[in-house]
Amino acid sequence: MSPRTTPGEALAEMIDITKRAGEVAAHWFGQVTATRKSDGTLASEADLATEVFLMEQIGRLFPGDEICSEETPEHRRVGPGRVWSLDPVDGTHNFIAGLGVWAVSVGLIEGGIPSLGVVHSPPLGLTWAAARGEGAWFGGEPMAAPAAGPVQPNDLIGVNTDMPPGLPPFPGKARNLGSAALHAGWVMSGVFRAAYFHNWVLWDLAAALCLAGEVGVEARGLDNQILTNLSDLGASERQGLLILAPTGLCEPLTHRLG
Repeated sequence: MSPRTTPGEALAEMIDITKRAGEVAAHWFGQVTATRKSDGTLASEADLATEVFLMEQIGRLFPGDEICSEETPEHRRVGPGRVWSLDPVDGTHNFIAGLGVWAVSVGLIEGGIPSLGVVHSPPLGLTWAAARGEGAWFGGEPMAAPAAGPVQPNDLIGVNTDMPPGLPPFPGKARNLGSAALHAGWVMSGVFRAAYFHNWVLWDLAAALCLAGEVGVEARGLDNQILTNLSDLGASERQGLLILAPTGLCEPLTHRLG
């Protein structure tokens, strides 16, 4: 396959590769040894084996593309080229503990724009996929935009453990299930009405940001600006607060935090 292949043309093969990467990770489930990285997060044999598989497959198909993965971070700007941003096991702490809430996340950024994304969770049997301008699919079925009405008291809102202090109370019921990619996928599917991310890294959301662009979901920071072009982001740098929510709902949520 040529590096000039469009995201839409590459999507079916990338879904297959991501699912096979999930099989690599699942082979290790329940039998890993945890190691602590310099940033305090955990890694395991599953993270490394899955990363090697993904990097080999992407390198074979797209030999000229850059690849930045959680276990092999690139300390550079995303820039104007083609960059694959990988999270081999998103939800590593869950994985190591034996909790089956984790996923493999593969995202392609072209010219700073999220162009392809696949999130696959083997234990949950869930797969989201999207290609820029081609649409998004959940479980092989086309996705529609999630509802954008006001958040109700019993609606679920995804949050992570690193939320900054002093924020006003979240609307709805806050849930942290330990996987940024799955939190984002559940926003696309309407399970979560919105999700808040803080100290996130591009590989957490690269795939999800492509999905968002295809189903009418926005990503906004505290400045209320929509995150669309990722060129200036550090490929492995932690970022500030980001809210992911359907168009029409995201802006009121960011205003609450202003």
